[in-house]
Amino acid sequence: MLNETLNQEKLTIIDGYLYDDDGVCRGLAELPRKQWSIESQTDLEWILNKMLHEDASIAAIDQTDAVIHAKAVIANAEAMKKDHQNRLAGLHWRFDNEIEHFVKPLIEGQKSKTFKTLVGSVSFRKVPGGLRVADPESALAVAEEFYPESVKVVRSFLVSQLTEEDRAEIIELLTTKRDEADQATLKAFEIKPDSETMTIKTGVPK
Repeated sequence: MLNETLNQEKLTIIDGYLYDDDGVCRGLAELPRKQWSIESQTDLEWILNKMLHEDASIAAIDQTDAVIHAKAVIANAEAMKKDHQNRLAGLHWRFDNEIEHFVKPLIEGQKSKTFKTLVGSVSFRKVPGGLRVADPESALAVAEEFYPESVKVVRSFLVSQLTEEDRAEIIELLTTKRDEADQATLKAFEIKPDSETMTIKTGVPK
């Protein structure tokens, strides 16, 4: 085990990782390159094995009794809440009108529009009337035909929607005719070379 104290940073190197005084891992230590360069399949598998270890450790945390218990408790709580939410909705559907008719005379003439009790309160506030959208899809269809100025259009640009001719023209302006291109075009577009993406998997489910 490599155990070297770095005085300036107050970090300790343990097994190639940096740890602070609180024992929190701060990442890989910057050891001499010869100790970390991958020159053989054995070196590659050593790095992948360390990644596998960390992936497995992360997965193991999710499989601890405490985490599984916590997830189950939360799931059960959500199910229990739905039952009570349905009952509460039923109570509102059944009694809201009666509550309104009973409470309004009790606060009539008072500055406060809230009736308070030890087990709850009933409040009233003015809601401005006016035109409202009842069915968004139908309202949009009507507005597009009769009131187009009221329709908000979200604009976007997709390179994939360019014609081949337009695409070729832009590429030409960015390459062989760059001197003829305006600054807006040069700022708006760029040409990316073909590239590859690398994915490292250790086999541990995420």
